[in-house]
Order: sequence, then C-alpha cells, then structure tokens
Amino acid sequence: GALACRLDVITSASEDFVDIGVGQNGSFAGVDTTICPGSSVQISAFHPDYVAYQWSPSAGLSDANIFNPVATPDSTTTYAVVAFDADGCSFLDELIITIADSIKAVATVVDETCSLDNGSIVLNVTGLDAGGTYQWSPNTTTTTASATNLTAGTYHITLTNSITNCTAIVVDSVELVSTAIDVNVMVSPSSNLNPTAGSISLN
Repeated sequence: GALACRLDVITSASEDFVDIGVGQNGSFAGVDTTICPGSSVQISAFHPDYVAYQWSPSAGLSDANIFNPVATPDSTTTYAVVAFDADGCSFLDELIITIADSIKAVATVVDETCSLDNGSIVLNVTGLDAGGTYQWSPNTTTTTASATNLTAGTYHITLTNSITNCTAIVVDSVELVSTAIDVNVMVSPSSNLNPTAGSISLN
C-alpha cells in the first residue's frame, strides 16, 4: 500500500521542524562527546537511507544542512538533527557536546638574587583534575605546581587533564636581581716604625 508518514511538530532551539516519519527514529546522530574549550569536533548523522539533513541550533556549526558538520560551540550544547529519506519521511535524533572545564593558573614569582639560583614559581591552579600533570620547560626536577632553586629565565608550564587531555600553558619569567650590599671599610694606617701594621677591615 501507499507509504504513510506521521506528522509531528518538533520545537528545538527556537526552530520548528515538521517531522513526518514512520517507524522508530532510532539513533543515528552519534554519541555524546566532550571537547576542550575553544576546540572543534566533527559530528555525523549519516545513514544510507537519508538524503537530506537539518541540524539545530545552527550556531557553532560549519554547515547545518550536511550530515557531518564541524561543531565549535561556545558552551555545552544539545544539537538536534532531522534527517529526510527519499520518500519525504523524516527522523529525529540529538547529541550533546559538553565543553570541559577550563584550566586556569595564577603564578607567584620570586626572582633570583645575586646569581644564587634561588628563584621560584608557584602556581595556584583551578580546573585540573586529580590525575592532571605539570610539565616544566626548561626541564626542572619538579612535576608539581611549584618549582624552586630556579635561575633567571622564561619558563613554560604545560598543565594537562588526565580525563579530557585538555591543556593549558603558563608562561612566566624569573628575573635576576642584583642586591646592593652595604660595606663599612675600616682602615688602620701603618707607621714608619712598623710598616706592616696597617690593615683594612670590611663590615
């Protein structure tokens, strides 16, 4: 007999779709995923029976009318997709793209004085999970949020989350500071009777 499609109105992200479908929609939009802040991911709703696609919301998508757009959302977003087959029937599915927490770090720097290798950098970090790592460059012996006995120079610290593999890079400099030293000079003059009796003392 003639193919009959049901008629539904679907509202998603302020856009209305007329969903004319038969049978069960099924799952074809892929799995939910998590990406790092500022990153992109290609999503796909391909099915061999579908000939046209419409994603919503369109914001953050490279093309809302193809089956595999590149998504660059600013925040965690649920994307709905309506796929149409050759008979004009349509099917709905959705997926969620979650934006991982940002890694943020504030550095407290103590400069090196008098070439004594006594500089330090201590990071106050948020957004790094319990298994997160610190990689310092130039290489130091530390793998934590603080490094001591530093010489003057520029340091790059890469922070990496163990679950999402998201990273943040902190760049900071340790300066070389020359500290003035107050010196008191005391001179005792020699005499003709004892020419070796003179002395100089520094305090």
